[in-house]
Amino acid sequence: MAKKTDRNWSKPRQNHADEWVSGQTPATKEVAAPKPTVTKRLTLDMDEDLHRRIKVACSLRGTTMVEEITKLLKKEFREP
Repeated sequence: MAKKTDRNWSKPRQNHADEWVSGQTPATKEVAAPKPTVTKRLTLDMDEDLHRRIKVACSLRGTTMVEEITKLLKKEFREP
């Protein structure tokens, strides 16, 4: 006996793959994507011992050095 299959499929939209790749489905087309934050790189030279202490503290807190140092800098240099 032949196996019955459900042939009640809807025809895929023409640009479905393109919409999926771009993340623009009918539900998301009207929502504007948030603008990406522009970042700048900052290189610091510091004592090896200080670097190690920061790294250990961040590890214990479950954060990264970037997160912790950024938090300190934002606190020190608040916007007026």
